[in-house]
Amino acid sequence: MESLLDPDPDSSKPPPDYLRPPGPSGSGLQQGRNTDLKRAAPDEEDQGSRKKQCVGAQAEVAEGSNAKGKAKAKDENKETMEFSSVKALQMERLGVEGKYLGEFGEAARKMLADLLVKRQREPGAPAACKEMEESMIKRSWEAVGDRLVDDYQQYLRSSNQDTEDFARSLLFLYLKEICKLPNRRMQLHPEHWLSLSKTSKASAKLIETMPDLSDRDLLYNPMKLRNGSYELTVTGRIDWAVYVLPAKKMDMFDSGLTGGNFLDRVVVNLAIPKNDAIRMLLIEAKRTTSAIHNDIPQVLAQVHVSLLKTGREYMPWCLSSGREWYFGVCRLTGSLKKASSPPLSHVYFSTSSLWLRKGRQSALQRQSESKANAITRKASGTKEGIPLNCQRGGRNGEAAAPKAGRSCATDSHTQGLSASGTHTEKNLLKRRMELVWNFLIIWAFADPKALYQLAQSIEGARTSPAT
Repeated sequence: MESLLDPDPDSSKPPPDYLRPPGPSGSGLQQGRNTDLKRAAPDEEDQGSRKKQCVGAQAEVAEGSNAKGKAKAKDENKETMEFSSVKALQMERLGVEGKYLGEFGEAARKMLADLLVKRQREPGAPAACKEMEESMIKRSWEAVGDRLVDDYQQYLRSSNQDTEDFARSLLFLYLKEICKLPNRRMQLHPEHWLSLSKTSKASAKLIETMPDLSDRDLLYNPMKLRNGSYELTVTGRIDWAVYVLPAKKMDMFDSGLTGGNFLDRVVVNLAIPKNDAIRMLLIEAKRTTSAIHNDIPQVLAQVHVSLLKTGREYMPWCLSSGREWYFGVCRLTGSLKKASSPPLSHVYFSTSSLWLRKGRQSALQRQSESKANAITRKASGTKEGIPLNCQRGGRNGEAAAPKAGRSCATDSHTQGLSASGTHTEKNLLKRRMELVWNFLIIWAFADPKALYQLAQSIEGARTSPAT
């Protein structure tokens, strides 16, 4: 209603009669006409100036639109988000390059382990890692394998499988056992903050104690990843940061001085940029019902930030739902001193799922039932799995009398065969879980540079795991 009571002051048309104030009694109409003439005169005289004002207003509007367009284009080159929101588009804009090596099975795992052991014997190679010796890995699995499989199956039966907490629980079954390996050099940092919205005063004071100024400059929050004019600001944490310390640094674990769940503090307390012997593995868990390969960009962003803050060139990572597993290694290919973040490249592979497909389960069940029937027929003289002494074979279709010493029950040594299908599935699950166990140990303890190089060298020799 406001537009009816207050006509547009820029309009050249006079207001309608019903909005004009009435004149004195008996002369309202004439007074209204005089008012129209008085209003029209200055409008006609000022017509040129009004046109100039209109042209100026249009120019201002156009200029404002251009400014908004430039601001929008500038905003599109800057994004701020949490790690969990990072997708393939952001990785593409950052210039990240990757290569999927396929599915690695036991043959590829064995080849990779042998190559790593040989690499350790080369001059100038990092110190040999006892945890990666084939005999050590085998003994460790023999000690925990059955218990780990039982715990895994128990979680599947008794827990809600549609949450990330369920996936974290499955991963923790592995990690807590790997922490018990001889020398106990591995420590878990759950919910590890990699990039904060701002640096706390306590962390800032700690960072100031670093002797190298270039190392201090890397520890800022929130962390920004740049490629040309594009800038991505990311914040958040990783489900687990796994640190493996050399024996001479073990007192840091016992004293609790590693820095807790903040990457900045760990970098300062352990002097990670100056100590290549310290290993770091990032592990992210995702709910079992999701297609977790879509979350690889999130992990790449987390690793990218960690590489920049630690001053490292290589870093391994793992992404898993407890069912599907991806292992990879990232590499920075450039100088940290440039305005743009160094380009990131990575290689990764998957292992076979720990959950059997329904078709595979049915095949195993049919196979086990067929073996059970064969044993029954051989033991008690049966045809099509039915004891012969219980088949219809008498006169006039009557049931034949059981032979002496025979019964319709199965023999004692065939009891329990009804569960043979479950036993077969458990053995298959155990073999696949052993493969994951072996890869986790390798990814936690091995030199990441060697992993990056050697994983690509065995790409053509990969095979699927035994099924």
